[in-house]
Amino acid sequence: MEPTTATRLKALGWTAIIEGLRDVAATWSRLCVEQSPVKDRTLGALQVEYRDLFESMSVDDGDEIATALHQFTRALRLKGDDASATQTHYLAERSGLRHITSGRRYAFEPKSVDGTYEYLKPILYQGDGRQEDGRQEDGRIRSISTGALFYVAAHRSLGALYPTFTDAFRDQWCDATWPGLVDASGRLQLEPLIQTHGRWVARLLNQDKGEPLVLTAEDGPDYGDYDEEHTTGSWLDDVILEDPEEDDADWSVASSGRRHRERHPD
Repeated sequence: MEPTTATRLKALGWTAIIEGLRDVAATWSRLCVEQSPVKDRTLGALQVEYRDLFESMSVDDGDEIATALHQFTRALRLKGDDASATQTHYLAERSGLRHITSGRRYAFEPKSVDGTYEYLKPILYQGDGRQEDGRQEDGRIRSISTGALFYVAAHRSLGALYPTFTDAFRDQWCDATWPGLVDASGRLQLEPLIQTHGRWVARLLNQDKGEPLVLTAEDGPDYGDYDEEHTTGSWLDDVILEDPEEDDADWSVASSGRRHRERHPD
């Protein structure tokens, strides 16, 4: 995509963004899962398109974003919590499916190709998670459906330049931040994951936009009954040093506090 793609997408509207997500998902599935060549499309190019599409989102409603993510999921040819044979093979070859579904630890655990196993490992291995009466403790994750696992793997693969499945998001799955994400048996399923992902993306977008600083008349100083010649100009002049030659401050200190935009909400 060209550098102006995000701007064009915003102008075209929400429908164009959804169609773009569908195209990216379908192309990724053919290229990476089915391993079929797609003319003039590479994983790197898809990652750029994925980033541009998410950065172009002007909505901040989690449910509306979840609707777009459902369209993305359909384009992956993912139907519910049961992945197809081809999708399951992809997970086994690249995402560590054998380790995730077995629930067992191994003396030697080879790394997954795409890092999905390592990403999920901290929340999947938390002990049995059952109370004395046999009931599952709230929030404990004991298993994840293959459909939900494939959904995570797809977004992590495409989101290299705009990660939405971050460590901060994953670490909140086991607390009360996202009620309903894990069912009574401790299983993480696709549908509640999509809804929760939509709300998380809304948080990321709101954080990226930030809140503009708006100055009003009340923010200015009170000049009282001074003559006009002493009050002309901007009240911001008050912050200017009277003798700039005596200003030996190291301006590099002020600039060093500038931070790049982070994608994890507080």
